[in-house]
Amino acid sequence: MDFVSVGLASPPPRRPTEAKGSATTTSSLPPLQTTSDISPSPRKHDKSRPIQVSSWPLTFAPESPRRIPTDSIDHDAFSPISPKVQKLHTRTRLLDDSRTRPALLQELLDFLHTELDGERESRNPSLRRLQIVREALNRLIDGFSVYAPVLLQIRDEYERAVEDLHARNLMIPGLQTRLQSLETHCLQQLSAYSAEAKSRSLVLKKRLAETQALLAASTAENARLTAALRSEKDYVTRTESKLTDVQRSTLTLSE
Repeated sequence: MDFVSVGLASPPPRRPTEAKGSATTTSSLPPLQTTSDISPSPRKHDKSRPIQVSSWPLTFAPESPRRIPTDSIDHDAFSPISPKVQKLHTRTRLLDDSRTRPALLQELLDFLHTELDGERESRNPSLRRLQIVREALNRLIDGFSVYAPVLLQIRDEYERAVEDLHARNLMIPGLQTRLQSLETHCLQQLSAYSAEAKSRSLVLKKRLAETQALLAASTAENARLTAALRSEKDYVTRTESKLTDVQRSTLTLSE
């Protein structure tokens, strides 16, 4: 961007200096013009000769932001913002991005980078990393005294949440010990119950075998007794038949 100095192409006619008494007035400024000497300003549609101007290049300070051309930036055709306002917003955003970072921001970034990422340690949450972030937050609160009440309230809420979680975390080893002892007790009880069940199973299996053997013997004895009973019944039947024949013969002889 160039700043130009605008002036008339030809200097206005000077009025002759009038001597007043014996003293002469000298001035470096040109005298005022009369109303008749002033030419009317050109109209908007008056095609007058363009005014010749002189220009010089604009030099920037070492730390001043440079103007970034925005003619090549694509704008949304459906945006309700006019292209001129879009260019202004884009230029402002680019200038804001090109400005140097505040000293506090750079200091905090360097501190976090050195403490958290410099040693290439694990990124898992730990009390050391939490203490580093807490210190950075305290520095930030000290640097923004206007927003300190809000930042302090936010910090206190997070501190209470962290303390509660830390207290619960400290209870985990005790719970793990109790859980391990309970697991050991349950395994012992399960082993005892399993051994007792196995011994009872062996006893019951032995009793079952004895009962099955007794049942087989009883079945065989029952079959033998049934056969003997059938034989005795046949013998009784034959004996009765013989007795009937003898009685009949006796009656016949007695007659």
